[in-house]
Amino acid sequence: MMLENAIVEDDAAVERLSYIFLDWMNNCEHKRCYVIKVSGANLYLSGYNHHDKLNRRRAYPVFSEFNPHIYYEKEKTLEIISKFSNNNVELFTY
Repeated sequence: MMLENAIVEDDAAVERLSYIFLDWMNNCEHKRCYVIKVSGANLYLSGYNHHDKLNRRRAYPVFSEFNPHIYYEKEKTLEIISKFSNNNVELFTY
């Protein structure tokens, strides 16, 4: 407890740690995240429903503003985008 209070009360240590963290965030290579977005709208692919729920056949996409399905491989995302019959979806990168 005493050590934690000493660290928190030392503003200079907190400031040094924040600079170290920001330096790490800026210089580190981060993995990209991809989502499928409806063009011109704030809707993202969040999952699929099925016409035949028991056998999981004839899936159709579900779009929502929240909780998008996140892909970590660009090729996989582009493969799924190509399955849409109309061109109203696009790749969105975080």
